[in-house]
Amino acid sequence: MKQTTRCVGEIYAKVMLLLAAALVFGSIFLPYWKIHIIAPQYPKGLDVYVHVTGARGDVQEVDGLNHYIGMRPLGEAAPFERKIAVPGLSLVAIALSLAAFVSRPRWFSWLLIAPVVAVLFVFPADLYYWLREFGLNLDPKAPLSAMVKPFVPPIFGPGKIAQFGVESWPTWGYWACLVASILAVVAQHRRVQCERQLQRQARPHPESPTAAPILTVIR
Repeated sequence: MKQTTRCVGEIYAKVMLLLAAALVFGSIFLPYWKIHIIAPQYPKGLDVYVHVTGARGDVQEVDGLNHYIGMRPLGEAAPFERKIAVPGLSLVAIALSLAAFVSRPRWFSWLLIAPVVAVLFVFPADLYYWLREFGLNLDPKAPLSAMVKPFVPPIFGPGKIAQFGVESWPTWGYWACLVASILAVVAQHRRVQCERQLQRQARPHPESPTAAPILTVIR
């Protein structure tokens, strides 16, 4: 009976991929980005939390301030992205779960984890696009349009828009996807190491009887 050799690294890889899938799915319910606005009439500031399904937090107050400078309501941003976000991230989580049990062919297993890595770049890029779109296309008929020139709100770190201070940073949902990406890449790396280990174990040792040359001595 042939004995099957197992690699502990493969078991760890499956656990990490399943955990990554859970993190991605859980990120649907968490904010990905936080925008903190400091206004003179709001000493404690206003917080807008950007979820994949839309903005939450002090949205009404921010929309009220934006109205005076001619910026469109936040609810008008990313209509298409908000529609596909939940099914899209659900598919990413399913792909990671599938990757836990599909290790061959190798290129296909890497393809299954690629979407979660892509989320780390797609979300901030899309957020930057809409912030830029809103900031550069102000309504010239707004009450304070003459006082505020078109601008691009910061997506990382602090900034200033007229008399308002703005800080923008990633938060829990984005960090969950970041951890999921790290787990997925490490899991795939473990699989490669595991495969190499099994290949080394399968090779006959040079000093083993099966590998030793057979010498026939004729006297």
